[in-house]
Formats: sequence, C-alpha cells, structure tokens
Amino acid sequence: MEQAHRANPRPNNFAGHIIEITESNNDHAGTSFTWEIFILAGDPEHSGTWYGGNEEVSPLAAPDNLTFDTEGNIWISTDGMSNNLPRNDGLFVAPTGGEERGLTRQFFSTVPDAECSGPIFNPDNTALFVSVQHPGEGGTLEEPLSLWPDGEVAPRPSVVLITHENPGTPVGRLD
Repeated sequence: MEQAHRANPRPNNFAGHIIEITESNNDHAGTSFTWEIFILAGDPEHSGTWYGGNEEVSPLAAPDNLTFDTEGNIWISTDGMSNNLPRNDGLFVAPTGGEERGLTRQFFSTVPDAECSGPIFNPDNTALFVSVQHPGEGGTLEEPLSLWPDGEVAPRPSVVLITHENPGTPVGRLD
C-alpha cells in the first residue's frame, strides 16, 4: 500500500491532485520555491478532497494536462475520471486567486470512454483547442462503443476547436 506523505496526502491516490508551486520573490528563474496542494481531487462529499476551500464545485478526478488563460485561471483536462467518479473525462476551469480560488467548473465533456487532453489557447484566448483521445476505448470495430466524431465510421481521436459565440471574446468569459 502506498504511504501518504505531505506531497501525496492520500494513500493510493487514484483521484489525483494538483500541486501549486510559487517561486521565491516571484523570480521564475530562481532556484527556490514553496508549494501547497491546490486541488485534492475526488468527490467533495467524501472527506479528504480539497478545492481551495470551495464546496460547490464540479468534481474532477485524474487531472492530466494543465494550461492557463490570460486571466490566470487554470484549465485542467482529465484522463480516467470514470474510474473515480461516474462522469466522462472533461475540461475544467478554476480561478487561481481571489474568493473563488479553486472553484472548479466543468467546461467541456468528452464522449464516453475517451480522454480529454492537450488544452491550449491561442495568444488572445479567443480559441481553445482540446483533443479527444481514444473515444470508445474498450470497443471493437465490430462492436464500437462510440462513433465519434462523425457518427458514421469507427471512432477516431480528434481535435476540437472551441470559440465564444461572440467573435473576439475570450473563451470562458461569461459576458
């Protein structure tokens, strides 16, 4: 059995977590830093999860890839969430500061049995690219579990482009 310790506070931590690193004196070229748990993923109904002190969150598990937008929000893609929570993998966003720090919200969901990966923004955040990998994992050509992305042939990985309905508006902005 895996032992718990400060950097991994749960034994057999299948839900995963995200550690925040803060460079000393905000010197990104420096050689020293402090760190703390930013998100201890999993079902918030169970003790031992942590979403920056927030309880009304879209729970996530198995964080895999991270990116940040120009507002400083963290975007988290998941891989294997269904092994921990009864949900599809997806893309989640959370503020990294202020009163809503850690308030995680699901922004995008993959199809069942697929991984969400590689989120990346263009420079002005008006376009977000996300990969949907191995959709319908566990199926066969004869009995597919998904027909992503076109509904007609065997499932295939794809890149999804997400934009705001108002051209020129950053993705994720509510106004």
